[in-house]
Amino acid sequence: MHTALIVLISAASAAALFALAFLILLKPNRMRENAMKPFEDTFIAHRGYFNNEDIPENSLPAFALAVENGYGIELDVQLTTDGKLVVFHDDSLKRVCGVKKKLTDLSYDKLSDMRLLETDCEIPLFEDVLRLVDGKVPLIVEIKAHGPFIKTSEAVAKMLDSYKGQFCIESFNPVVVNWFKKNRPAWIRGILASNYLRAPKKTMAQRILVTNLLFNAYCKPDFVAFNHEFVNSFSLKLCKKLYNCNMVAWTIRSQEELDSASKFFSVFIFEKFVPVKR
Repeated sequence: MHTALIVLISAASAAALFALAFLILLKPNRMRENAMKPFEDTFIAHRGYFNNEDIPENSLPAFALAVENGYGIELDVQLTTDGKLVVFHDDSLKRVCGVKKKLTDLSYDKLSDMRLLETDCEIPLFEDVLRLVDGKVPLIVEIKAHGPFIKTSEAVAKMLDSYKGQFCIESFNPVVVNWFKKNRPAWIRGILASNYLRAPKKTMAQRILVTNLLFNAYCKPDFVAFNHEFVNSFSLKLCKKLYNCNMVAWTIRSQEELDSASKFFSVFIFEKFVPVKR
């Protein structure tokens, strides 16, 4: 009986310590609870307002159309071998440009010869996108997790230092988010995540830590941008309930999804439909 009691107490203590560690690792930055207010006042057009027919994703026409309609913009930034910041999503050029090469393995001169989805649109420079938007709508700037992401972060920071518009930074890579925490602490930053428990290309540690937002204590995000299809994830709901964390939904593709996501999220990244104005 005495031994059983000791075992029970030990197990309870271990469970309590595990729960405490979990809550500590889950904790985001709570100093700026209204940080995402400018992004809540509009919908955020995913890779611009595109249709991937005559207006391709992450193109200047897509960004111009988003601005024209008053939508915020989410876009993706990568670095070429000659140090140029370009706006492009995939690590490979295959899907969008028909070239079986990685963007980060090429110079901007090589990229400038390519076209997006068989249109006349080029892969845009980040500086040209900033010049076009010019503070008219808020920007969510995603630093891609692949390629030289620290060099990309440094280049993005240097360019945005002189930008006067509203923006925030996000990444799937917690090292990137942590870099901005240390080097641009005043900037709004967020961690991108989803439920990766069944993702075959992820390690077991990535599946557990990323899915459960356990990098939050390390990189201290001001917001969590989560795949809205997994809104019932335990850690996501706990992070909001316990820490009142700003929640961004990606990627909404219908009014029905938007209406459902509105019950939990406050910022919405959308594509391929016209969201009803709030």
